[in-house]
Amino acid sequence: MQYKIIYTSDVHGQLLASDYATDTEENQGLSRLSTHLKDVKTDYLLLDNGDFLQGSVFLDYHRKFASNQPHPIRTAYNHLGYDLINLGNHDFNYGFDYLCEVMAPFKDRLLCANLIDANNEHPFRPYHIKTLANGFTIGIIGLITQYIPNWEKPEHIEGLTFLDAYQTAKTYVERLRDQVDYLVVLYHGGFEKDLKTGAPIGRQTDENQGCKLAHIDGIDLLLCGHQHLPTVQRMSHGTLVLQTNSNVKDFGEVTLEIEAKDTGFSFEQNARLIDNTFANDETIVASLKELETRTQKWLDRPVGNTKLAMEMRDALDARKNKHPLFEWINRLQLDLTGADISASSLPNDAPGFKKTIRLRDIAANFVYPNTLQVLKINGRQLKEALERSAEYFTLDNGVITVDRDFLYPKTEHYNYDVFDGITYGFDLTKPKGSRVFKLHYEGKPVDDKQQFTIALNNYRAQGGGDYWMYQQAELVKSYDQSLFDLAQQAIEKNKTIDFSPTNNFELKTT
Repeated sequence: MQYKIIYTSDVHGQLLASDYATDTEENQGLSRLSTHLKDVKTDYLLLDNGDFLQGSVFLDYHRKFASNQPHPIRTAYNHLGYDLINLGNHDFNYGFDYLCEVMAPFKDRLLCANLIDANNEHPFRPYHIKTLANGFTIGIIGLITQYIPNWEKPEHIEGLTFLDAYQTAKTYVERLRDQVDYLVVLYHGGFEKDLKTGAPIGRQTDENQGCKLAHIDGIDLLLCGHQHLPTVQRMSHGTLVLQTNSNVKDFGEVTLEIEAKDTGFSFEQNARLIDNTFANDETIVASLKELETRTQKWLDRPVGNTKLAMEMRDALDARKNKHPLFEWINRLQLDLTGADISASSLPNDAPGFKKTIRLRDIAANFVYPNTLQVLKINGRQLKEALERSAEYFTLDNGVITVDRDFLYPKTEHYNYDVFDGITYGFDLTKPKGSRVFKLHYEGKPVDDKQQFTIALNNYRAQGGGDYWMYQQAELVKSYDQSLFDLAQQAIEKNKTIDFSPTNNFELKTT
């Protein structure tokens, strides 16, 4: 008997093939996956591995302007027939209540073994056992990265505890191993070490534990996500490990050849990632067309213009030469908050602004639902934050490039910050942690004990991106509106972006 397990991860609201930043269609989206599923000739189990509620302006539009209509996630997931859905870190971005409301029809299909509520109970089932027609049993355990409290707003996860994914996996693998013929772990997390060599990947925190999980005895299939790092690997002890890209640019497919024997079952398994180059399923496209049309019309609305050259074509160049969009964000944040200093960051693929600024352009530069916060910090914490940003750069034969840790295992241009309200410089010939050679406020050197207020997004204020120094700072004020909304309001109010960029940043290479 042949049976398939098909999984997606990090859908990020990409239900259709639309690229909302460029107004084009790409090889991505659940509407294309749906076409492939119609051609699968064998029975299959369809799994999703989390991060489905955030990342698409299509879902943002629904949340803001069409929440009285059925949620498009429900429409798409029902159409595809997902059997089980794990949770991802971004699914908490709008609060736990919103997650539960949107996914209420799917509650019996939601998994998360290492999430505990205030009553010390699982809000969603830890695992599920699927029994095939021939009696073959498949156990599926759902896990999420326990690192969420380091990023998410506290009010969004109030009363929730995220247990260690590795320890939770061991507990449930031991519990289920003798009950099932085949055991799957669905983990919204990536790899902290190379699966082949064991060499460290990225920062060694407990954000990603995929390598440790892959070495737990008794797991037949480990399906990962979060890093968007396409991976297919068979471990020496037989466990298959997969991770997909994001936005349904690809998806994982595992084929099981199951044979019934007098003593039970035997199986062979093979896996692959499939590029999502299929045609659109016009049924799902039609079911979402009215909302899609409204979204596209909304995005095309002009809101202002800029006299500065603000298109962004190269991520490194934009950060090395302080692209004016960073300063525009900082000026906005300083004007709104009255803080002494402001720090801004931009997504990996931020395109900047064209001469005529549409809502589409704002959405492309503010893809996360971050809000604005003001912290009270001292000079030492400020310098530590600058040192963290300075790690973004490295020298290759005297040429400034992006440090490997910001490119692998996933690209993290968004973890570099640009500061205004100070004058500062990095000496790239110095080792990490000692690169800040100049730090002045109002023309005077900053003292370690000197007090400042700093405006920055909530992800960074929580310590996201290894800006640990902010976790010890005092929260002065929080703003409820997203940075997208604040940017839109500022452009609509002033109509034209026009300022003289400030030369407050210097890089030394010799």
